[in-house]
Amino acid sequence: MKDLMWVIALVLRNSLGYYAILESAIICVLLIVIYFMNKRLRSRKAHFRWVMQASGLYLFEYDGQHDEIWFSPQCARLLEVPELVRSFSHVSDQTKNSTLRRGLACVRKVMACTKENTRLEILKPDGRMGIFDARCESFCDDDGKQLSCVGILTDVTHEVREQEALDSEGGRDEVTGVFHAGTTRFLVERRMREQKPKLTGAFVLVDIMGLESFQTACGEEEVNAFLKALAQNLLETIRGNDILGRFADDQFSVYISNRLSYDTLYGCCMRLNKAAASSLTDAARKCNVQISVGGVMIHKADDIRSVLARAEAALKVAKVQGDESCCVMD
Repeated sequence: MKDLMWVIALVLRNSLGYYAILESAIICVLLIVIYFMNKRLRSRKAHFRWVMQASGLYLFEYDGQHDEIWFSPQCARLLEVPELVRSFSHVSDQTKNSTLRRGLACVRKVMACTKENTRLEILKPDGRMGIFDARCESFCDDDGKQLSCVGILTDVTHEVREQEALDSEGGRDEVTGVFHAGTTRFLVERRMREQKPKLTGAFVLVDIMGLESFQTACGEEEVNAFLKALAQNLLETIRGNDILGRFADDQFSVYISNRLSYDTLYGCCMRLNKAAASSLTDAARKCNVQISVGGVMIHKADDIRSVLARAEAALKVAKVQGDESCCVMD
């Protein structure tokens, strides 16, 4: 009987040993899996943060598990906050730094935009008020607990201000549908004031010689049809963020906002010239209607008067050169 009890005890002890070994092996496997999952997660975070830095977007990510928030460099500059804020909830409630508090309060507003886009006004570091579309997306675990959320801001200041200008000034030329002279001047002056130092814009005049004789010979209706076609061809030539306007009865203007070289501007003027000339009807050519284009670079120290004077000078040179010619000046 004693021998039987000893055998049973030995078997149980060996079984417990096996169970202990098995449990230890399972724990080791789980630890290895967790290690590689965390490593993969860190790699993903590093990848995401590199994208944040390289993209130039107004972007941030909130880590709900660690209550910390990462900002892309451009977003950090806009909101005037550090690129990493630990203990976000505590800092945003307790900080006495008014600038930091304002920036983090803006983040809270963006984080509330989980169902639909929201438009926010944000004070920029240069003291000007900017208008941004805000959007935020939350990411949760299987139990619905928030793990993180990503917010993004899109600067729509130019679009909103320009639409306000159109609404306030009546905006469009009745014949061609493009901006009329007053609105064009207003928008160009605004773009010039907001032009970044490292960017070089340009201003182009497209002149139509012989328009009065064309109208006398063929009538207003045919001239208006020609002007509509010309405006449409110019619109199809420029980019979406350029400004096309009817600057006078016989002139159109184009503001180009980009980093331009002299050669690039000349190529733009040539394309505008070709687009305008393609609008000439047989009747217009019989009335000796001619197209000329003059363009100038816009520099930081320029005002609208100096730009217009130089553009008119370039246009005079183009007219001397003959029909369908262009001239570009620095």
